[in-house]
Amino acid sequence: MAYTCSAHSCVQTVPDALSSGPSTLVSSVAIRGRQIPHPMTDYSIVTLPGRARASATASDAGPDLAPCSMSTAALMNAESPGALHRALRAATRSDHVLLDRLILRLDLTRRDHYGQFLHLHYSALRDLEADWSAEDQVDFAAMLRCVQSDLHVLRIATPPLSPEGRAALHAQNRLGVAYVLRGSRLGAPFLRGRVPRQFPTAYLDFMPTLTWPQFLARLEGSADPRTPGHDHEIARGARITFEIFISVFNRLLSNRSTPYGMHG
Repeated sequence: MAYTCSAHSCVQTVPDALSSGPSTLVSSVAIRGRQIPHPMTDYSIVTLPGRARASATASDAGPDLAPCSMSTAALMNAESPGALHRALRAATRSDHVLLDRLILRLDLTRRDHYGQFLHLHYSALRDLEADWSAEDQVDFAAMLRCVQSDLHVLRIATPPLSPEGRAALHAQNRLGVAYVLRGSRLGAPFLRGRVPRQFPTAYLDFMPTLTWPQFLARLEGSADPRTPGHDHEIARGARITFEIFISVFNRLLSNRSTPYGMHG
């Protein structure tokens, strides 16, 4: 399976050959350069605790974890982070670790689990679509097209939009949304290696036009000491984004009529 991906299109260049079936493989996550095996348990439904989980999960994340919202915690390989970046990492660390733990339940070698992974990202992107900033429209729209393409090739219908009924985000909040969505691309190469060759990978192969270092420069350049609460509002947008991913994930696992044949 091969794809040509850009900010404007995702083109399948080789016909797909789908397969499905049980797998005894384990999923893993790259944390601080290690491969940590995580045994799969079929159709486990996660019961999300309250935000009191923060202190319990924060200790699991090292200082160099980038935001991901995919099933890997990618190591940062950029230069020393700026003050705003450091503050965002600290503010979202527990949410990041929790989401990684949830997604580790998916075995991407299985069609149903991989489809659920794509469904998660599609639903979260759609839910956040109204809160993309102008600078992110091109890249995020392309990400949405690519995940739609992968679902189509897998012959899985795109799920209906289930909005969370929240208020629109402010400009500073939207930088937090971009922080999480763009940071998620850092884990894509690792995940790409876990997906069987016969599955479509336009979403994981997509390369944004704005690189991560370029986004971080934009992020740090947004800091304005004359605007009280600026950093807090960016962190709030990032936390809302993580919470949307977590909410969608839990909804998928609790839905007995998903297109993947998953039953709790």
